[in-house]
Amino acid sequence: MKWISASLRVLVCLTAAALISCKEDSSTPPGISVESGDISTFPGENVVIKATVSDEVGLESITLTCAALDIVKVYDLSGQKPVVFNVSYQFFVPANTDTSVTAEVVIEARSTSDKRSDRSIPITYLTDTTAPVITTPGSEIGVDFDETTETGEAEAAFSFTDDRGLASARLEIESIGFDESAALSGRSGEVTFYPVFTATGDFDATLTVTDAAGNSANKPLVFQVVGGEPSNPIDDYACMWIANTVENAADYVLGYYQYMTRTAAYTYTVEYYAPAGAQVVFVPTQTLDGPDYYGRSPQSATKILNNKDYVIPVTITAEGYYNITINIQAQTLTLYPHIPASTNPFAADIKGYVWTDGYDNQTTPAAAVAGNPMRLTCPLVVYAVADAWPALQFTDAAWANTWKPLYDSAWAVIGWGHNIDGNGASFGSIGAGTYPTVFDMETMWVTVKKP
Repeated sequence: MKWISASLRVLVCLTAAALISCKEDSSTPPGISVESGDISTFPGENVVIKATVSDEVGLESITLTCAALDIVKVYDLSGQKPVVFNVSYQFFVPANTDTSVTAEVVIEARSTSDKRSDRSIPITYLTDTTAPVITTPGSEIGVDFDETTETGEAEAAFSFTDDRGLASARLEIESIGFDESAALSGRSGEVTFYPVFTATGDFDATLTVTDAAGNSANKPLVFQVVGGEPSNPIDDYACMWIANTVENAADYVLGYYQYMTRTAAYTYTVEYYAPAGAQVVFVPTQTLDGPDYYGRSPQSATKILNNKDYVIPVTITAEGYYNITINIQAQTLTLYPHIPASTNPFAADIKGYVWTDGYDNQTTPAAAVAGNPMRLTCPLVVYAVADAWPALQFTDAAWANTWKPLYDSAWAVIGWGHNIDGNGASFGSIGAGTYPTVFDMETMWVTVKKP
């Protein structure tokens, strides 16, 4: 029996050794599983290859190669000999890659038993068919004509973007023989052209931008060259105010003049809601009767002058939101549509509250204007005598969100803030009544009209 027991122990040991030897000498090559069987990319992009490599004995090394892109990446795994290894390798495809040359990434795996396997991942180069974008708004460019030198030099600045890469911009003004190009690079760029005119009038032009793939976009322009126009002295005001002259300031108790932020010397900007046919002007104080009154030149839609007796309002034909910027020193106006937020998470239960004469007066919930969820109408009921000064703020039903006015140093309302400390907006009431109120949550501006 001892002899049998010993023989069995020997047999078990020999069997285990054989199995271990068989495993170490496995004839099965490593397995390679890739996240994607091919690569589609534009030149100039980063690419990430992800793969899982496995072997029952253990992995000795993994090598990634691509002759067309000079890629050689070796993972030396001889120290760990893992049975599973996850590859995540990033490489860059140069923008000047010759896309006519066939390219592939080869993953080669070698096990500790020197068994090998490989997997090829072909690279497909995508073709850029998207045209670049001219991001400079407007199509009319005002130019001052110097009567003394009988010339007018424009300073025409343009900006562009492209999802792959820009190549060049070109400005053509056929009537004066102007045709200049400028090189561009990267995915955004700017260029300024300086055409010189020797007469007044309107001059048609074409701006063309081309990307690295040869796609192009065109934009028709008009250079409006005008002679000397009367303009009063200007100042670098702390702020400006925009007003729609179609309406009457006397009909409002709050918000007729909307605040414009000074963003640089002599430069002011505002996000503005305009009803159809609005005619706006710009003033440094909240009055249209002051000495400074800015409007557009009768000869150029993009030229701003300070002369109430000469300028005309800027007409905004279509209803909507606009970004408006004026530079009163350069005498320029930039106006282009602004796309508002599509939803208003607070509109369902916003109410206006007025405090006056000891009353806490709550209006009915605000209602969104048809087609514009950001613009809320809110008729405020005021119980007050003629000399009272109601104070207004907005809140939701739970008072978790409140909106109160922002003030400048002179206590003029310059905007509205969300969940801020401070007082409500005071306005001179003309007595008890229902005051039509609009809270525009896109521009953060409130108007209150007389009953």
